[in-house]
Amino acid sequence: MIGDQSNQDAIGATAVVTTRGGKQQGIVRGGGSYASQSEYTLTFGLGHLTEAQSVEIVFPSGRRETLRSVEANQLVEVTEGRGITNRIGLKRAITASAQR
Repeated sequence: MIGDQSNQDAIGATAVVTTRGGKQQGIVRGGGSYASQSEYTLTFGLGHLTEAQSVEIVFPSGRRETLRSVEANQLVEVTEGRGITNRIGLKRAITASAQR
């Protein structure tokens, strides 16, 4: 997530993913312990499901984004006030990460 009115890293944003199997919630956190850093990417496991029915994001500014029918197996970049601004398929993301 990328903040616009909120901080750029969207620290403090929450996301609720709803599927046929239930709901999962995550929060973007900064820091973790002394001399460490948290990952800003939220990860949700959908198991055998091919999509999330909805993803509801609340940014620290209070602005909300609601995404519908979000396919599984991808990284989705959401920008505050603009919705989905980038998608990367899972296989491509794993390959790019391994090359770093």
